[in-house]
Amino acid sequence: MPLWVVTLIVLLGLLFTATFGWAVRHVVSGYDRLGRMGPVVVAVASFPELIEEALYATGLMTIQLDEEDDQGRRPPQIIDNPFPSVDKFRKNGVIQDGFRLDAGYLLLPVYNPSINSPTAQLIRLDDQSIVHSWVPKHIPHPNRSRVELWHPILLDDGGLIFHWHSDQQNRIDVCGNLVWEIVDNFHHSNEIGLDETHWVPKHGSESYREKLYQYQDADITQISQTGEVLFEQSVTELLAEHGYRSFLLGMSLYTGDQIHLNDIQPALYSTDYWEKGDLLLSFRELSTVALYRPKTNKILWMKTGPWIRQHDPDFFGESKISVFGNDYVRGNSLGQSLINGHNNVYVYDLKDGSITTPYTEALVKADVRTWERGLHRILDNGDLFVEESNRGRILRLSQDDVIWEYTPKTSDSTVAMPTWSRYLTAEEIDHVLPILDSSNCK
Repeated sequence: MPLWVVTLIVLLGLLFTATFGWAVRHVVSGYDRLGRMGPVVVAVASFPELIEEALYATGLMTIQLDEEDDQGRRPPQIIDNPFPSVDKFRKNGVIQDGFRLDAGYLLLPVYNPSINSPTAQLIRLDDQSIVHSWVPKHIPHPNRSRVELWHPILLDDGGLIFHWHSDQQNRIDVCGNLVWEIVDNFHHSNEIGLDETHWVPKHGSESYREKLYQYQDADITQISQTGEVLFEQSVTELLAEHGYRSFLLGMSLYTGDQIHLNDIQPALYSTDYWEKGDLLLSFRELSTVALYRPKTNKILWMKTGPWIRQHDPDFFGESKISVFGNDYVRGNSLGQSLINGHNNVYVYDLKDGSITTPYTEALVKADVRTWERGLHRILDNGDLFVEESNRGRILRLSQDDVIWEYTPKTSDSTVAMPTWSRYLTAEEIDHVLPILDSSNCK
């Protein structure tokens, strides 16, 4: 073949590649000049990934758990281990003293590679014993290693409420049998509300997709323990009604995921600064936390920063909220920058507007830095419980030191990533323990 023909083919190939890349970027950035061709462009670009996912889902391609086979593919919950010295309760081979002195419990959702299943475990910390394990018997995916059991709520009857991430909401009984399911796109937090209900974010309606390609709304959703959806509110509509449409669509590069509602935290008591039943809402992509009253559909208070791309705001005391700040720069890769080199926990006082970061010293000492996910709880004695999700570690910290750290280690080079665990006090679960002890599940 003549050299000029080869050169022409190469140049045409480069021109097609550049044009097609421009078209994909054009569409996913929200522009609509390509009209009906937009979805076609994205579908073609996604085809190799869809084929790969289909092969894994059907089992025609298998997941290789052998860490020495770099041609294999690990389950998404099995990640590189940044903490090889920590193996569950042991550090450098020795059980940490902090566990022996801790009267609490850890409710841990985690993938168990030995049985190839997502599970939840209730662990008593002072003696490091597994009080109970839940292995769901109904998993809505042909490949059990491809789903994540998210943020379980322990119920009074010993069952759990949780969701498969960005998938259906479930209730199982104490032995893992399905009680009910709601097939929809639920994700991130499950938080206990009033009157035997819980609140969970959900990917929302598609009304804005008529205006903006691939726009992802978010719904605030309340569900009863019997599986009935009691309340739904579009966050896009809520913010637009309160005058924040430009905040949503005109303040930064359009990504399609402009809101990313990742936590709905109900107030379980009233103070001078909120009422029982109010909700704290976390909008990650807006670096914003809002106080919302669903009974009047009003945003009472909203604040952007100093936290950045935060998770898990909590009511704290009589006038404060605490926020887990991931503090990662928004970007298109997992190599995005951490602002101060670590995550932080912010305490904002609605009484006077002051903001403190009382756990900075301990978070720096422990090198806590999860770029996504992550949660916290300030305990009654002032200690801090933290899940560093993306690095597979759970910690208890004082304001200046590490009390204990835990990893679901699967090998020297890998660890199972927790999918939003809970620290529970003995008082919170004492009434459930006899039910778990007598469950006799096979």
